[in-house]
Amino acid sequence: MPRFRTLAIATLACDLLIAGQAQGKVSPAMSKIEDFYHQGVPARCIRLVGTSATSPAPHSPDVLHGMIIVKVRDFLGIAEAGAHVVLDFNYAGAPCVDSKLCLASVPGQTLTCSGGVKQISGTTDGFGNATFTVLGASDNPGSTSSGHVAPYATTACCAVIADGLLLGTKQVAILDQNGSLPGGDGVNGADARIIMSGVIATLAGQPYFPRLDVNCDGAVDGADASYELACVVEALAGAGSGSGCHADAPAGYCPP
Repeated sequence: MPRFRTLAIATLACDLLIAGQAQGKVSPAMSKIEDFYHQGVPARCIRLVGTSATSPAPHSPDVLHGMIIVKVRDFLGIAEAGAHVVLDFNYAGAPCVDSKLCLASVPGQTLTCSGGVKQISGTTDGFGNATFTVLGASDNPGSTSSGHVAPYATTACCAVIADGLLLGTKQVAILDQNGSLPGGDGVNGADARIIMSGVIATLAGQPYFPRLDVNCDGAVDGADASYELACVVEALAGAGSGSGCHADAPAGYCPP
């Protein structure tokens, strides 16, 4: 057999072997974490949201502001159906200390909340996609004075994992700033005031707090105050996150 033909056959066999090994293996490089309503654009954050009062139905998750899609692919870019996807809010010693996960269930999602574990998990569909809307709030009463600021995360503290492989980390923004405090459940004017106070404090030199960056643009400024105010208006109309952490009854939050 001519030498060039032998070389070509060997190269083809090697390529087929590599392709076979790549297929069915989750690739962090090929997988994507996207805002469900802006697919094709990487999600800049995971936004904790609440449930609606009446629209589209009582206690519906606020998918408009909260839904993300995790697109799991193998090394050939082929969709990975049946992959186990986890959003881990207490990953590798960098916990999302100000993210309080709601105990209310969301269809297609499983909440694990015990022993310091704070995770939301799901499974990819036939197209290799898993969608999540994370219900939750913060325990931020709004104080901006030194020594009295509620504990906060400063990094991209939520890890996105598929079949045990880290796809990336995302910072966490929170619409209901005081929702896990007594009497604070649900997005309302108090949350808008807290965001506005945070914007003013940031302009005065306070560090960047991801929880305040509700429009997820990497800065805490007037755009976040405007975004939060729009969410309050939606809540007053019965939509969005006005009912907070609520299923058929108030659901409560994961323990710290």
